[in-house]
Amino acid sequence: MAKLLTIDEMLEAARLSKMDGANIFVDIIEAVANQLAERLCLHLNVDVDLAHFDYPGGILVPFYPKEPGQECPEVLKHFDPDEWGD
Repeated sequence: MAKLLTIDEMLEAARLSKMDGANIFVDIIEAVANQLAERLCLHLNVDVDLAHFDYPGGILVPFYPKEPGQECPEVLKHFDPDEWGD
């Protein structure tokens, strides 16, 4: 048997164990998440804020409506279903 960890769990394990360079890995993964988020927000015509690592939530990226009253894109509806807009 093996322990299967997500990237978020590996980042938290690195930080909790005080592994050298742990925060560098957090910064790198946040930077990658920001690049993906920027491309996705352009593709979906929504706004986005910066990614941040917040365990147990993990790497979180907030997406917002670009215009007041904008409908949530269908592809985002099943993620964090209670949040969108005002």
